[in-house]
Amino acid sequence: MNITFRQFRTDDLLLYENWRNDINAHQLMSNFYPPQFNGETVINSNLYVWYVIAIDGADVGTIWLEKEKLQDSVVSLGIMIGHPDKLGIGLGQQVIPLAIELARKKLRFEVVQLRVRKTNFRAIGCYKKCGFSIVGEGTYINIKGEEIAFIEMQMPSD
Repeated sequence: MNITFRQFRTDDLLLYENWRNDINAHQLMSNFYPPQFNGETVINSNLYVWYVIAIDGADVGTIWLEKEKLQDSVVSLGIMIGHPDKLGIGLGQQVIPLAIELARKKLRFEVVQLRVRKTNFRAIGCYKKCGFSIVGEGTYINIKGEEIAFIEMQMPSD
């Protein structure tokens, strides 16, 4: 399996929406885009990297790492594998370390953090296998007024 990354582009947004629907992402995820993304145009930013994941030349998902401020030493991670047949086969375990290493060159960080829904057991298992540890938990209210429980995870980047 040959894993490659390319920069996410504005013209990938329709593909991204299709992936979200194909895997019912609203049941698995809360954040679908890097928070610095304005919702319309993908820009080159010093605050985030956003990649399309390709397996053997076929686009299968997306991953991003993002800082809130340039001087931060912490980045947040987001990932979505958009093909149902690519879920649960260990792809995340391979992609996450590669994307972290690639992003480190641009963003310069020490810690990677993420939040994952407490009910997303497959993702939690993947993150643990990648070296993330649980550092906290909490809840938030989504736009539908539903209370969503999450786990905070972190890993050193080296």
